[in-house]
Amino acid sequence: MAAMKKQRLRKIALRLLLLTLGVLAGMALAEMALRILGLPEIHRPPTRPDQFTFVQMNRRYLTYTNLRDESFRFTYDSDPRGYFGPDCSVEHTTNSRGFRGQLLTSLPKRAGDFRIVFLGDSFTFGEGVHDADTYAQKTQEILNAKETASARHVECYNLGVGGYNVGNCELVLRQYVAYRGCDCVILKLDISDMEPPLFVYEQDGDKVHFKQSPRWFQYEGSAFIEEPPEGGIQHLHTVQLVWKAINTWRRNRAFLDYYRNLPHTEDWQKGLAALESIGQHCRDREVPLYVLLFPLPPSNYAHYPLQAERAVLKAAAAKQGTVIDLLPLLAQWDPRDTWVHPTDYHPNEKIHALAAEQIAEAILRDGILQKPQ
Repeated sequence: MAAMKKQRLRKIALRLLLLTLGVLAGMALAEMALRILGLPEIHRPPTRPDQFTFVQMNRRYLTYTNLRDESFRFTYDSDPRGYFGPDCSVEHTTNSRGFRGQLLTSLPKRAGDFRIVFLGDSFTFGEGVHDADTYAQKTQEILNAKETASARHVECYNLGVGGYNVGNCELVLRQYVAYRGCDCVILKLDISDMEPPLFVYEQDGDKVHFKQSPRWFQYEGSAFIEEPPEGGIQHLHTVQLVWKAINTWRRNRAFLDYYRNLPHTEDWQKGLAALESIGQHCRDREVPLYVLLFPLPPSNYAHYPLQAERAVLKAAAAKQGTVIDLLPLLAQWDPRDTWVHPTDYHPNEKIHALAAEQIAEAILRDGILQKPQ
């Protein structure tokens, strides 16, 4: 009886040993395969210099813009599309007002000039793309190429600043654009533009203190880390793969929870009021308003998870101007092919070109360039 019991224990131990060896062998093979394939891809976040400065508009309103007359670089750890150049960086150049591209002045327009102003955040600014590749610049190129036989000359002005929400855009429109002969306004819009301002200020006597508002990835319970911890078994690719899957899941959950709740906040209502104000401002001056509606990355555009929230925003935008909806076009793309970099979900130069084509098509379709000057 004792001998049979020992024999049974030996069989169990042997099976456990074989199972353990099988698991270890499988992990070793998986580790080898991942190393050969170079997976998972772990990227470092891009380096970003100081970008913003705080200004007073019309001696009354405090806000922020990009640094003025500056050239600053964002540097990435790789160049997957061969776009950045040998140092994997993109240079962003600003004018004397802190905006990208040519300066919008208060000087009278020349005969035949048609001024289009672009409002928005870092998408409009063109974070991660060269100066010549922003959709504002590309729209100007397309329309001037189409209008070579006419007397109209299109000038596009990029007033996008990273982190701007709809309220910031309204302020720029009313305090800076209003008296500069604008003929058309393009407002970039997505759900994130209904967030609170990136910077808020508090006045203490003669002193003004600015502080940054938290974003969805900075709230308690939604924090995540960009790179896997170092040391121990963290160097194993299998461990990194598990870490990346868990971190991505946590990030996506925080992302969706935050933006699904945003329509129920006071900031959303303020955004809607600012959007209506922009529309009214354009109607009062008989200036066409086009709303360029982006989906919010890094979502799966073919199965966009924020459809309900986006539908509410689109309906509000349609009451104020002509909506140019990019989601149906982007649904045909793999989202990874639309990003500047795996660590930077801003639209790349291909999407800027696509947006410019849609804007130019809408303007030409509506015939606003042919209207009396």
